[in-house]
Amino acid sequence: MRKNSNDMLAVFTAVPLACTMTAVFTGSLMPAAAAGLLIFVLTACLPFCRGRENLWILLMTAPSTIPLNFMVLLKYPAWTDFLPEMGSGGLNYLLYMPGLMLIMSGVELLFTGMAGRILWPRQLRLYIPEAEETEEEVAGE
Repeated sequence: MRKNSNDMLAVFTAVPLACTMTAVFTGSLMPAAAAGLLIFVLTACLPFCRGRENLWILLMTAPSTIPLNFMVLLKYPAWTDFLPEMGSGGLNYLLYMPGLMLIMSGVELLFTGMAGRILWPRQLRLYIPEAEETEEEVAGE
């Protein structure tokens, strides 16, 4: 069976995640910076991203930031100065780390989304069939 060329190109969307995983294992932030640039380069070059650049930036950035944020929170513990004193340091890490990772990921997604909008101001409208079905059901009731 012959595969669609877009299916073969979709493999490239995992490259930024591989770069951030390399950054985590080497302890260097250079591969992570390369991943950030690579997200925008891949979005500009891949044909199935045309018109929906912001969506693809979101889809490539979201999984790529998780291992990097985890590494940053463990390797650079300056953020622990802002934790309230609750006794055990391990409990503080366990309670606050997921929240801090979500905040960091959210900020990164906002900045990459704004950069994507600046680079590609005209984009196609996203079609979500489930949303239209629920609007019709609400209007019919």
